[in-house]
This record gives sequence, structure tokens and C-alpha cells, in this order.
Amino acid sequence: MFILPDIVRDNFSGSAEITGSQAEGHYWLFPSEIKQAILGQDVANVRAAKEKHADDLKATLDLLKTKQKNAFKTVTNPSRKQGYQLCETDTGIMWTYPVNVQNADKKYKVTVAVGSFSKNANIIGISTTVFGWIPAQIAAAVVSSVAAEAVATFVAQRLAGVAFPAALAFVEALVASVLEAVGIAVWSPSSLSASWSSTLYPSLKKKFGLEVNIHNWSTMEEWVVTEWFGDNADIQDAKSATEPFQKVELPRITGKIVMPDGTNTASSDLITSYAAYTVINHNTWLEGVGIGLKVVSKAEPSQGKLMHSIYLKYVIHWRADNELNIGYTANSLSDFYEDEWAKAGTMSMQIEVPSKGGHPAIPVVALTPSLGGETSHMYTLDVHIGASASK
Repeated sequence: MFILPDIVRDNFSGSAEITGSQAEGHYWLFPSEIKQAILGQDVANVRAAKEKHADDLKATLDLLKTKQKNAFKTVTNPSRKQGYQLCETDTGIMWTYPVNVQNADKKYKVTVAVGSFSKNANIIGISTTVFGWIPAQIAAAVVSSVAAEAVATFVAQRLAGVAFPAALAFVEALVASVLEAVGIAVWSPSSLSASWSSTLYPSLKKKFGLEVNIHNWSTMEEWVVTEWFGDNADIQDAKSATEPFQKVELPRITGKIVMPDGTNTASSDLITSYAAYTVINHNTWLEGVGIGLKVVSKAEPSQGKLMHSIYLKYVIHWRADNELNIGYTANSLSDFYEDEWAKAGTMSMQIEVPSKGGHPAIPVVALTPSLGGETSHMYTLDVHIGASASK
């Protein structure tokens, strides 16, 4: 179960708490108008919301950078009488909450929920991750503060000397993957921010970054990112070092969203499970970077259901405008990547994966806020699986 602080519940205009059996992972709660913008392929409004979300959390990042663990305060949630760690500014809130604590092998296996709330954008990000390294000598009552200290220390170290662009690349790893899910995303200065443009060959040597965010809106289907294809691409981890591709599961959305007191129930179709991949160009001399990903639905042979496949790709060209495409048929992921792209200038598109076996047809929307000209040289592709209008 995800637990929201009462202070977030009271500020969030809409649903306020996820209850039920949610799988470990990363989740977003969007305002209904953002979902409508996604469905309408309204790239400008989606980008504006993401930038407002990043701007809201900038003050939180600044506070964590300067005060580190002291930025978090121990607070008792009035509705549950449970302590948690809270970092609040005028525009954003971040918190850590111990969801489950198990004592085994002289260590605590602590499931910690980390969340963020951007007050103006009205977006909530929640991630549950197991911290299995907390020594058992530490009292169970303070494991939340230990997790908060780990998060704060990480943020402070990563942000030393780093500016805050509106769209920061997401990162993968234990603490970093928690932060990515709640809108706190940082790069080390040595890897990207301080070396985006080469001082030696500024016109011929460029470093590009690309983040691909995949959202699962479905309450029926679980999806898995099973394969990747790199075009002059290095996948980045939290230390900004090259890492191998890792499969990521996108759990289906279950349970309901209700207030802690059980009132003001809202629809669960504003929640998504989420995965992110970030790549940079391996060779920076006259070359951009591209990525292809294959996402498949989990097969359920006992129910006679067959797998769906979704293919997606995005390429940053060194000089020309970027390109993208999504599809559902291909001999292989590499064939799909090497095949045709969407019409030049395409910033959004929608396909419908045909029904198969026991699966209904599945809508897929892809959006990118820009095809070129970003001074940061950072670009994004957002792919939304199973998003449909509220009934």
C-alpha cells in the first residue's frame, strides 16, 4: 500500500491515496487534464506540465543540496499516527515512508515509499523500493530517517555544481530509480552537465542525451520491456557509467484511490506504472544517438491469452531533426529500427494494437516535446500504453 502524508492529501486536488495490492515499482498520479492532453496528443500542454512539475521541485532539490539530511523533518501523520520524513517548500513536497519492515539475517529488509508532490503542477510521483542493507542494530522506528538520509546524501552529491534544466535525464539504480519515479532526477557534473558541449571542437563534437519514459495505464495487462537496440548508444546508470540493458516490468494498476478516511473516492485510471531508459551517444564526433525498445504483454497461457508486442524507436540526428516511430509488427527489433520512420516533423502519434486471443485492442500514444534545437541537447520520448478516455 502507498501512504500519502495528510499534507499531500489536503493539497492534492483529486484522489489522494492508493490502497490495495500495488506491486513494487514506480507510479505516477496525474491530474485529469494531463491525461486528456496525452490522449489528445497535445504536446505543448504535456511539456508545459512536465516543466511546471520540474520547476515546482527545484526548490526541494536546492534544499536537499544545501541541508542534506537536515532538510527532512520527522513528522507524525495525524490520520495514521505514523512517523515519516518530510521535506517541504512553497512549491513542492518530498517524503519517505516505511511501508514494511522485516528483520532477517541481522539486517532490516525495509520497503520504503518515496514520494514527491508538485503543488502547482498537481502531480504526485510514488516509488516503493526495498532497502535491504539497513543493519538490524538500528531501531525500526528510525529506518525512515535512514532512508531519507540516503536519499538526501545522494541528491546533494549529484547536484554539486549542477544547474537545473527544465528537463533532466532520468537515472537508474537503487536510490536513483526511486528518485526518478518521483520527479527528482539528477546527473553528475562530470558526466553530462559540465561536458554537454566540447570546448575543443564545439561545432563537430556534441554529447546528446535521450530519455525514454514508458507508462502502463492498464488495469488489465502487465507489460515487460524485454529488449533494446542501440544506435551509437550507451545506457546510463546512476553513476553515469555505462550499464547493460535490464528488463523492467510495468505492473498493471490495481486497487482504488481514496482519501485516508475512506471518502472522496476517485477513479484509478489516472495512475500509471512507469519505467525509464536513458542513453547518451557513445561517439560524440558528428554522431547523434538512437534507441529501439520492445515491450511485450505478459502471457497467460492458462487463460488462452497471447502476447502483444509494441516496438518503439527514437533517433537524435547530429544535424537534422530527430525522428520517431511506434508499431506492433516486426521480424526483429533491429529490423524495426532500420525500417521506415514516421513522417518528418512528427512529434506525436497513436496506434492501436489489434486484439489477440483474450486481449482487447490496445491504444498506444507516443509524444516528444521537441525534435531539435534544445540547448541542453537533451530529448525525451514518452510512450503511454493502454491510456483511454474515462468512462
